[in-house]
Amino acid sequence: MLGQDISELLTKKGYSPVTWDIEDLDLTDKEETDRKLFELRPDIIINCCAYTAVDKAQEEPEKCTFINETTAKNLAEYCGANNAMLIHFSTDYVFPGLGQEPYKEDDEVKPLNIYGRSKALSEDAVRKNAERHFILRISWLYSDHGKNFVDTMLKLSRDRNMISVVSDQTGSPTYGRDVAEMVMFLLDKKEYGTYHLTNEGYTTWYELAKEIIRYSGRAVEVRPLTSEEYKTLAVRPKNSRLSKEKFKRTFGIEMPAWQDALERCMKALTC
Repeated sequence: MLGQDISELLTKKGYSPVTWDIEDLDLTDKEETDRKLFELRPDIIINCCAYTAVDKAQEEPEKCTFINETTAKNLAEYCGANNAMLIHFSTDYVFPGLGQEPYKEDDEVKPLNIYGRSKALSEDAVRKNAERHFILRISWLYSDHGKNFVDTMLKLSRDRNMISVVSDQTGSPTYGRDVAEMVMFLLDKKEYGTYHLTNEGYTTWYELAKEIIRYSGRAVEVRPLTSEEYKTLAVRPKNSRLSKEKFKRTFGIEMPAWQDALERCMKALTC
């Protein structure tokens, strides 16, 4: 989903990105990864590869950890050895989700689930091996294509008169196309490091679902649930608020409000 958003925008802005999917390259295979990278000699690598099935990760922790840590390490080692830039994406799930204050970049990393732990390890691999790197922590990612929360809510609303959604988890819904715009902005920047990058403002999954249904114009009731009522294999953080002050202070730019982003996404879906 994010890879498509970024590659489409790169092409639109006149770049000629080389894009690889799992059928083209297994990034956990270091020998194959090194061979293809040394043939291409990229100056910038944007890593959109990740194992993101949060609940399934609890059932296959070794696979999730291997994919997320190893792919980051293999790409970072190339970048470190060849002075290339690596843009790597992480998640709010690296934090324990306690309290109500937004997490800052240097707050303690303490994941609640396997997926979050694997992404924390991927961050470590990038920092250790690639001097020129951006680690961008994003949250609640969606877009006008692919499988995501917006897509799920719209599908459910076609078949149901009522949808139940968790109301006690708070974060920032983030539009993939807005993330892609910020990636374009960072391509010539040198203030490397870890940054939080989400749309502005905070809401709950429940309130987000209500907005999606409102935009859709469908007569569907959205009912709030607690996390305890909505059981999942992986524990989710209740506080997924990420502070974007470091990004805004460093670059003098900020992401649009989540409400604005959602409206643009819904308009794209109806075009």
